[in-house]
Amino acid sequence: MMRKTAFVTTVLFWTSQVLAQIGFTTIGGTVQLRINSNGSLGVNLSNLSPSSNLASQTNNHFLKQAGLYIVARDVSGQLHSAIQYMQGIDSFDFWPGPVDTLTGQTGNIEDWDNVWSISKEEVDYHKNNWTKNGYEPAASIANWPANGNDGYAEYLAPFIDYNSDGVYNPKLGDYPAIRGQKSAYCIFNDLAEEHTASLGLELGIEVQLLAYQLAGSETIYLEYYLINRGISDYDKVWVGFFLDGQCGNPNDNFAGTFQTFPQSVFVYNGDDLDEGYFEENLPFVSATFLNENLTR
Repeated sequence: MMRKTAFVTTVLFWTSQVLAQIGFTTIGGTVQLRINSNGSLGVNLSNLSPSSNLASQTNNHFLKQAGLYIVARDVSGQLHSAIQYMQGIDSFDFWPGPVDTLTGQTGNIEDWDNVWSISKEEVDYHKNNWTKNGYEPAASIANWPANGNDGYAEYLAPFIDYNSDGVYNPKLGDYPAIRGQKSAYCIFNDLAEEHTASLGLELGIEVQLLAYQLAGSETIYLEYYLINRGISDYDKVWVGFFLDGQCGNPNDNFAGTFQTFPQSVFVYNGDDLDEGYFEENLPFVSATFLNENLTR
């Protein structure tokens, strides 16, 4: 990562400033996945309870938490790390918000403590009605964080620029560029505070996550954009994805990896009965890598 941008696509089947990280949304139909403002998945940050479950059965969880696990080696041979695995409350390596492209400073966490979600139905309605007298865009469209300011990158959340002026303005026909029937977007960095999850040196990265779901499918797609905003150049970067496998009853789960394409990591119930949770309807969860290979 010689100060470049990396793009990773993953598909998921189915007191201090850090305390301000409470923004989240859920995405999914039958299975609801929680996405937090710092990019962590499936976990309630206030108490570390699992929050990826059947919509009709909130006690039946598919995982406790999931997310990125990144290690990088700089050109001097020193290792840096940034992970979303939380061993305890307030154990963070990532915080909401972008990074100033010139100074490397981060934004106010509270200003970015949000996950922006929007549906295709909302976008289609806007596209068909924005020219009508008296029309006002819905909040999900009006508040889409498309443009950066105060030193942030000019373009953040993807959008369709109807009049090609480079400025996001829904009243002039612009709208979020989402995928599928519903999308969720968040932006986060590993620079705002000291790393208390990995206890490692920061990388200086900004990460943009677009999650979405296609019509008629329970699969959730995750597109990660990793951008080096720091002062270090890296000659090797390992980008991993972890599943903390509380899949129903946590005492009878197995885990594994498919080592050939499509490469996946997975957790599943290890016997014929998921006692006290899914019972005979045995659960599993899998994360499949669509455009990158696992290194080990």
